[in-house]
Amino acid sequence: MQQKKLSYTVEEAVAVSGITKTNLYRHMHEGDLATFKSGRRRMVSQAAIENLIKKLEKRAQVAA
Repeated sequence: MQQKKLSYTVEEAVAVSGITKTNLYRHMHEGDLATFKSGRRRMVSQAAIENLIKKLEKRAQVAA
């Protein structure tokens, strides 16, 4: 049985979320996406990705 990853590099987060690298960095800069450092690597938790997607869904509903 394959375990679910708890955190991703930015490149992996792009692949998992479907959000472009540019937009992920924009969300990080704006404070919408929490990240952390592990050595030299910038990491994004699975929970942070899910929270970002929920925020984006709420914004889309309000805008509609």
